[in-house]
Amino acid sequence: LRNADAQMTSARVMRVAAWVLALVILPLAGFAAVSMGLRLNQYGLAPERLWGLVAIAVACAFGVAYWAALLRGWKAGWTAQIRQANLHLAAGVAVLALLLALPILDFGGIATRNQIDRLNNGKVNAEEFDYTALRWDFGDAGRKALARLAQSGTATQRKLAKAATGQMYRPLWDWNEAQLKVRARWNNLKLQPANAALRDPLQAWLTEERWRCKQACTAIDLGPGAKGGRRVVFVEGNSVEQLLVSSPDVVENMGDEATVPTPAATPGANPRVELRPWTGRSVYVDGKPVGLPFQ
Repeated sequence: LRNADAQMTSARVMRVAAWVLALVILPLAGFAAVSMGLRLNQYGLAPERLWGLVAIAVACAFGVAYWAALLRGWKAGWTAQIRQANLHLAAGVAVLALLLALPILDFGGIATRNQIDRLNNGKVNAEEFDYTALRWDFGDAGRKALARLAQSGTATQRKLAKAATGQMYRPLWDWNEAQLKVRARWNNLKLQPANAALRDPLQAWLTEERWRCKQACTAIDLGPGAKGGRRVVFVEGNSVEQLLVSSPDVVENMGDEATVPTPAATPGANPRVELRPWTGRSVYVDGKPVGLPFQ
């Protein structure tokens, strides 16, 4: 170390570049801290953001130490001061790494509590809350919190939490963008007759059945099922499907989708869907029969 200065390059440009590099670490780390603070205020904590905070803290520590070294060795000897600072910083980072490796700090649990607090305090509404992140990104603490929301949250929280709980793989789409598309498909659903008790289970069903109801669709309430629940005919375009809503959380398919090979009806943007008697009953779209008759 004593001969380190003598072994340094004599190129003035390289020496100045090293001095500038040591100088700019702190302001760049400060910009990162401000940016992270804004994001945390907007979206709250997440495990990866907590790791980002650790990285920013380490960068700020290096920046402060390097500024102190530059000030102490302002005229000469600043390189020796930086080398001494590096020894202390290396020891500090090693202790921090050991602390983070211990199970006493659970970033998933810390982030989960923060996100649930934001939800309960109204900082984020139930429809925009990222249930998928709890399912996949927050570890066991996130999954336990998601299960609690599915059981004891508000109606909207239960519906969306159950949808996230049932995910078999991590969606590749953005949650908020996906929710906008889900709500758009909810708006495409028309109930005949209007039945508030059926709307929630059918909306939850559409949340899972992402390919359905991208255009106008209709659900016709046929009344009680033979073994309980409500029978529903779901009509989309020229396809007709029978469903059984057996509980607020269960919508079952009662049979294969019945579709005519050459549709008799060509529905418009907002078709008129109706039931007409025919050897039983059949679905009519804009006054023309669609699908197969059923009892």
